[in-house]
Amino acid sequence: MKELFSKDIPHIKPDMTVLTVLQLCRQTEAVFKKYETQSGNCILCSNLFDPLTVVAHTYSLDLKQLLADLEVCAGSSPRFSP
Repeated sequence: MKELFSKDIPHIKPDMTVLTVLQLCRQTEAVFKKYETQSGNCILCSNLFDPLTVVAHTYSLDLKQLLADLEVCAGSSPRFSP
């Protein structure tokens, strides 16, 4: 399988939807679950088709920290093209 992104370039962008991030790296589900305690809502249930910027704004989450957490999680997992 061909690797989708270079390891040197962050690949999770603020305009990606929650679903897109999950498709790139299924393990990021754990990060979204972690943020449910801060948001008070199931992000995967309510915001699956929303960009990360909208999710962060809706629940007053730190977008930079969310992106960093997702990158760390995705960086520890293989990323392959679909």
